[in-house]
Amino acid sequence: MLKAKAPTLEQALTAARQAGLRHLHLDGTLIETDRCSTPGPNGHDLWRSGKHKHHGGNVQVISAPGRLPDLDVAGPARP
Repeated sequence: MLKAKAPTLEQALTAARQAGLRHLHLDGTLIETDRCSTPGPNGHDLWRSGKHKHHGGNVQVISAPGRLPDLDVAGPARP
């Protein structure tokens, strides 16, 4: 899974600072799916996005200007 290979936010920020970068690009989206379901502690499905009104996986991307992004497939819509 990509998440295991992706740096943590702290590692990405430290590397960016050491490389002399002044800013990073951070973005994310919900990828729709109907194949996952995990009940959370309050009984609500963790893969259900209330904002988007459907099931999906949360994908977060952080990248340096002019470089390919490091991907973090975070998992359920709700952390």
